Amino acid sequence: DEYFKTSGRYGVYMMRASASAQISIDYGSEDDMVRKLRLLQKLSPIFMIMMENKVDESSTLPEHPDKPHLFRTQEWDDLDPDRTGFFPGSFDSDFGYNKAAEAVYNTPLILFTDNDDTIYVGDKSANDLVKEGILSEDIDDISRRQKIVEHILSMGFFHFRIKKYIEVRIADSVPIKRALFYAALLKGIIYSDDNTSTLESELADIDSADKIQDAVLKIEKDGMQAVIYNDKTAEQWASHLIELAGFSLPDYEKGYLVDV
Repeated sequence: DEYFKTSGRYGVYMMRASASAQISIDYGSEDDMVRKLRLLQKLSPIFMIMMENKVDESSTLPEHPDKPHLFRTQEWDDLDPDRTGFFPGSFDSDFGYNKAAEAVYNTPLILFTDNDDTIYVGDKSANDLVKEGILSEDIDDISRRQKIVEHILSMGFFHFRIKKYIEVRIADSVPIKRALFYAALLKGIIYSDDNTSTLESELADIDSADKIQDAVLKIEKDGMQAVIYNDKTAEQWASHLIELAGFSLPDYEKGYLVDV
């Protein structure tokens, strides 16, 4: 509470009044992680609107009367630019494990937990704590070291977290039927080499987080009718993704893509 009262307009509400259906995507190597992360990020504006869960179609946040869509995304984008949005540096030519670790290592921690003790550190990063002698990089206890690393990873609230898997954090909380649709959709796209290759080719010119965020902003205003990539609407892209996923899923899972 202390930290988020000053970092953005919605910090007080973020943990109390927002929820998400999150999915974890496995990767098999550093190159596979980078490939999947980049494609997932490019597709994320489409997933966001497909997974929007809103009771009142006409409602808006008080500060944005022209943006009736993606409330959760609007709140999180305003929360704290040091720890939200798309993963830092993920479209750099040399992005990989080292750059991902560097980004997390320099993200403000707010809290630091070690040996079951938690202290408030505000905008200090793990890097700062090492320099100040509060945290040592040379911890022999493997279990303790793992818990510290997991805590540091958890304090970055990016749309995607890089762990031993990629944590996809961009959907609203939804009923179970819709969540199963979402799981099947991502499985059918990301675990299919043919589908990933097709989409990489179609989205080759989307090469920065700024271009993806531009699509998010358009969708916040116009929803499924927003014209985003390649002069297609979000609705057209959504239909395309469902069709591609259906090509690769086994018959017993294709049913999750219909009647939602």
